[in-house]
Amino acid sequence: MIAISSILLGAVLCVTASVSCAWRGAAQTSSQPPAFFTQDMGNNRRVVVLPFEGGENNPQLASRVRQSFFSHFSPKKYYDVEPRDIDTLLDTLDALSGRQWSSLSPVELGRCFKADYLLYGRVLSTRRLFFIFYSQIALNVEIRLVETRRGRTVWKTTVEKRMQSGDVPLHPLSLVSAAFHTSGIASDERMQDLIERTCRELARSLPEPADEKISCFKTDIQVASFNSGQRAQHMAGELQGKGYEARVERVRINGVDWHRVLVGPYGRADAETARQTFAEDPSARPVLIYAR
Repeated sequence: MIAISSILLGAVLCVTASVSCAWRGAAQTSSQPPAFFTQDMGNNRRVVVLPFEGGENNPQLASRVRQSFFSHFSPKKYYDVEPRDIDTLLDTLDALSGRQWSSLSPVELGRCFKADYLLYGRVLSTRRLFFIFYSQIALNVEIRLVETRRGRTVWKTTVEKRMQSGDVPLHPLSLVSAAFHTSGIASDERMQDLIERTCRELARSLPEPADEKISCFKTDIQVASFNSGQRAQHMAGELQGKGYEARVERVRINGVDWHRVLVGPYGRADAETARQTFAEDPSARPVLIYAR
């Protein structure tokens, strides 16, 4: 029995070693060097992080990557928009235009958000490999920054991260425990750790805007939006009767006029307080909109 165990262990070690060597060269982090902005951003720094694409086999993966990226991106010196406000406005836009927001051009989306830049993200690939004493997971994500005036990409990068484990037991009795330990790297918790590492590098590679104060930014609140200009004017009149500085702004998207009811502008802190007040009305879907 000892001889048989030794033979089996030797065979497993050979296979494991060959697999480990096969992946060793690919286990390094590869990232595309960040490009430089081709223009002076100045005060143009309002960035909307759109929902990420990809992860067809795991629909929640792209959402997890986007949320992680936003948490690492938000400390940068941009004027960012909360994902919940972005998604609310996109849902409204889908309902009003009758098309998916992804079919709209960056110029049209920029007009809706009054944004200077849109940040698109895509999960290019994921991989999980598990073979006895060797396991590896990999994640490849691309982000690109698009200016909304002409709809051109001004910066793009791709980051791929890998995590691997290859514990080789020295005793036959350790085979099961070693295999169990190695399989842990392919778990969902390890994937979340990999997402965090990838998004941290993506956010770090994104160039900072000019070092200027952003206190000058003001925010409107979109209380509601309608296809009917008459309905929008009626709501604006009601809000004006309550003492709000309300107005109607028309935006043409995909050949359809979209009438949104805005109040403001507010400073960022006051805007959040006012948005919570409007949210108490079930007929309202308040969203923060940047006021130039």
